[in-house]
Amino acid sequence: MKGGEKVEEVVVKNVKTGALTTHTTKGVFFFIGMTPQTSLVKGLVEMNGHGYIHVNEKQETNLPGLYAIGDCTDNYLKQVITACGDGACAVVAAERYLTEEKQLAQILNDFDAKVAFIFFNPYESQDIDQATKFENALVEKYKVYRQDVSHQTVLFNQLKLNHTVVAALYEHGQLTKIINSIEELEK
Repeated sequence: MKGGEKVEEVVVKNVKTGALTTHTTKGVFFFIGMTPQTSLVKGLVEMNGHGYIHVNEKQETNLPGLYAIGDCTDNYLKQVITACGDGACAVVAAERYLTEEKQLAQILNDFDAKVAFIFFNPYESQDIDQATKFENALVEKYKVYRQDVSHQTVLFNQLKLNHTVVAALYEHGQLTKIINSIEELEK
């Protein structure tokens, strides 16, 4: 590269012939390849056939509490600006994950409490109605915690739940029952 305060020319060497070619330019974009450097997590997280790490919209991998950003992920655009956005998203998601884990530990470490977690999706109006029915049926016997699965996913994922509205009942810090419907609860 040649220039004063900025790049003005680039000299490129043909590695096969050894010939040098000079190109006038106003900037340089370095390309270092498309091979992701993911050997550190190989076998720990899901990857595609090319070695890119699968992440969701929060940059979460399939391993709870592990996030991935940038060019090692299977995102569409491999640029610094998208890696910065991925990083911001991952930091917020990781902070929320840690906060939620701490809250769950505090709740479940109260061994004298009977606790019910009701998992619902706030974007589904029928879920809100169903969650209210669950809560009304449980509130006299359990301390009830509503879990908005659009934001609170730690316990939902730990229990391997895949639908809402569901209640998880705990006594003495231990899971005793999963209730999948209000009818099941009324039995």
